[in-house]
Amino acid sequence: MNKYEKALYEVLTFGELANDKSPRLLQELVDRATPMKPKVECKKDSIAEEYYDEYTCPNCGDTIYPNTCCMNNDCRQKIDWSDGDV
Repeated sequence: MNKYEKALYEVLTFGELANDKSPRLLQELVDRATPMKPKVECKKDSIAEEYYDEYTCPNCGDTIYPNTCCMNNDCRQKIDWSDGDV
């Protein structure tokens, strides 16, 4: 259990909620801190006529670079690159 999951558990179990949005916001933090696999699409460069993989964030759909997290300031999803495909 990461620190966000622990905080969500404690708020839902023991704490008084500041408002109805608190659990949803905390759940969103937990989800973003939990690494997800990137979406991969094979594309063809029309000029060089070479194939390449394009990686996108599974949460917001923005293009991401290998071994990074999503750089979209509204998203910042952690990405799981552990399978060694990159």
